Amino acid sequence: MSTILKDLGLVDRVFEIQKGKYSTYKKIIKELESETFDLLISPHESFTTGRFVRKIKSRKKIGYSKFWNLFIFDHRIERNWNLPEAIRQMELLTSLDGELKKKIGDYLLSNPPGNMNPVPDWASMSMRRSIKTWGSYLKLNVKRKYVCLFPGSVWATKQWTETGYRDLAQQLLREFDVILMGGKPEIALSERVSKDIPNVQILTGQTSLKETLQILVNAEFVVTNDSAGQHLAALADVPTVSIFGPTVLSFGFRPWNSKAVVVENNSLDCRPCGMHGHQICPKGHHRCMKDITADQVLKSIQLLQRQVP
Repeated sequence: MSTILKDLGLVDRVFEIQKGKYSTYKKIIKELESETFDLLISPHESFTTGRFVRKIKSRKKIGYSKFWNLFIFDHRIERNWNLPEAIRQMELLTSLDGELKKKIGDYLLSNPPGNMNPVPDWASMSMRRSIKTWGSYLKLNVKRKYVCLFPGSVWATKQWTETGYRDLAQQLLREFDVILMGGKPEIALSERVSKDIPNVQILTGQTSLKETLQILVNAEFVVTNDSAGQHLAALADVPTVSIFGPTVLSFGFRPWNSKAVVVENNSLDCRPCGMHGHQICPKGHHRCMKDITADQVLKSIQLLQRQVP
């Protein structure tokens, strides 16, 4: 992650913490003990992060308001759950930028929770122009226009079915080259999805984040679950079809991309079943994903293609 943030020109330095490993927190605090920052902004709300922030010297600290962090932050923001997550985090900057505060207020008035309206330019996360300067991923083996599929997710119930991705890949191959992508833990999943389907290229677990973005930026579109794939697609500003199961748009974690559509099963009263999904469906049927067919996703792709010039 540190490399990609530098490649995108977003940061000067990165100090990486390994979640759950307290020694990495101590190491960074030691490295920073001689520095005093002008401003510290923390989008994390955990007690562990609060303790960490308290030990870093900064003239001003901004974070979300919690009952226990009054003496940690100089300025605290109430987290507004009616906003998309991207703009929720931007709210942390409103005490520094009155114009941004007005823009967010206007957005809230005209965009109901869970909307799929176009992303305003001032809140876009597109880094397409920067990514384009990196050039193409040289190991890509394609002869036609190509599409990228991300079949995996950290949360098992967020994954659309393997059968669904297989059927979709077979249909897409009539017109496009198909590339399967994701992290190393999803290699076996991609191998099962592509079994006995000729010409599907598996790059799952083989590319860095920079290389992944180099591939995505030239793709015709991306199909992904409500997971990392949709956020990387938003960075590359590539048309995206996101398949939602246990989660819903009103949580604010929509694909932050104006060229995006969401496929979901709205006939179930058990949705949503949690902020992040589960490893096993609480109801035991997983219909939120199993009832979605490849034909439905294909129709959403066609809708997206009509919307994108």
